[in-house]
Amino acid sequence: MVGFDSIIPPGRTGKLTPKVNIKNSHGGQIRKSVTITSNAANSPSLNIFIGANIKPVIGISTSFLRVVTGKDQKGEKIVLTTAKSDLKIEQVEFKSGPVGGPAASPAWQSDLPAFVTYAMVRRPQANADGLYEYELELSLSGGDGQRRYGEFVIKTNHPSKGLLSLRGSLEPPPPEPGK
Repeated sequence: MVGFDSIIPPGRTGKLTPKVNIKNSHGGQIRKSVTITSNAANSPSLNIFIGANIKPVIGISTSFLRVVTGKDQKGEKIVLTTAKSDLKIEQVEFKSGPVGGPAASPAWQSDLPAFVTYAMVRRPQANADGLYEYELELSLSGGDGQRRYGEFVIKTNHPSKGLLSLRGSLEPPPPEPGK
C-alpha cells in the first residue's frame, strides 16, 4: 500500500509513503517495488525498489523440529534469538494435527498427551547485532512409538511474542542394531 501526493506541479517534489505488511514475516531480507505512473513525456513510468532487513521479535533457528522419543534419546536443540535479555520459557506442548508432514497423524492420537520437557540456557554475551541467543533443548520421555505430526507451542514471557509455534514431529526411537 502506498500513500502519495496526487497532484505534483511540474518542477516540484511530492511525497511517496510506501507501507509494507510484515505481520507474517519470519525476518530476513525483503525487497519490494513501487511503480510510479505520471504524465511526463520523457518517462511516464518509473520503478522504485525498496529493501529492508526485518528483524523478528524472536528468531527461531529452524522451521521444522523432529524430536525422537524415548528415555535414552538426546533432546533436540534450537536457538532462539531476541533483544530480551531475560527471556523465559513458561510451557512447551506438542499438539498433534495435520499441520505438516507427509501424512497427518491418525485422529485417535490427537487426544494422547505429549509431555515435552525443556531446558534453556542463554549465551553469556549479546551477539554483534545486540541480540541474545538462547539454546532451547526439547525432549520427550516415553511416547507411544508412533510418528506424530503437529506443532510445538512454546509459551514465553516476551511481551510482544508470548507464543511461538513451530511445525514438527515426534519420532519413534530408531531400532536397535541386530533387532
